[in-house]
Amino acid sequence: MRISQIRTYFLSRSPWVEDWDKTWDNCIWGDAEHEVGRVLVCWQSSLAAIEYAIDHGYDTLITHEPTFWGYSDQKEQRLDFMEQPDMYAVEPRKMQLLQTGKLHILRLHDSWDRFLTHGIPYAWARYLGLEGNPAIIGDRGYLLGFDVPQKPAAYYIQQIATRVKALGQSAVQVVGDDSRPVGRIGVGTGCVCHPNGFIQMGCDLGVTCDDGLWYWGPISCAKDMGYPLVRVNHCVSEEPGMQSLTNYLRDILGLEADYYYEGCMFRLVEG
Repeated sequence: MRISQIRTYFLSRSPWVEDWDKTWDNCIWGDAEHEVGRVLVCWQSSLAAIEYAIDHGYDTLITHEPTFWGYSDQKEQRLDFMEQPDMYAVEPRKMQLLQTGKLHILRLHDSWDRFLTHGIPYAWARYLGLEGNPAIIGDRGYLLGFDVPQKPAAYYIQQIATRVKALGQSAVQVVGDDSRPVGRIGVGTGCVCHPNGFIQMGCDLGVTCDDGLWYWGPISCAKDMGYPLVRVNHCVSEEPGMQSLTNYLRDILGLEADYYYEGCMFRLVEG
């Protein structure tokens, strides 16, 4: 199976991606017609992930987030980064590895963010213990709401904190009144996890991430409202979805695929 065929497979099952010429789901590096051998799946094609792939004999890397730190991963952005050696000193090393390591990179972002049943929000919900079909789907399929037995928000917040610990995040950020009763929990994808979306869906508790959600804006508003909101690291919230993609490539498409674990992108240092 060629990289271009994998791209076509996922985009053809993602009707929300209307213009294939403008999607971020592309062959970012290498040859789109490369016949895929061994695949390494990662949340982001970081320098460490690229080194691991090359060192362990993978010829194809499938990533969700950018390779060159700009959202669209276009050639022009790579050139911009190369002209800023102080800030992006790692860039020449990454370029050298890619040029000498014969690694091909496919990005699956727009398709997998909303892919039914297996994609990012569905896998994240299952990881948090929210089983079955969502009671409601919001914001074009980015947000899912699950009905749960009614308990205080603190009960579910503790469950979430316990589960994400295995992904490298030792604590979660919380605002709002954790004594409020919760009968529906909202989860979602990346920067789309806005409290307003969860509230409109009738969710009593929202699980969001640090991708584009600011404390001076929506989070402060949720706090003023007393609305219970849990915030985790972006990678943590999407890691289960990328593990799900690995299984999909292996079980459905029959590819030899493994997963590169990233975990929480930061560490906490106590004073």
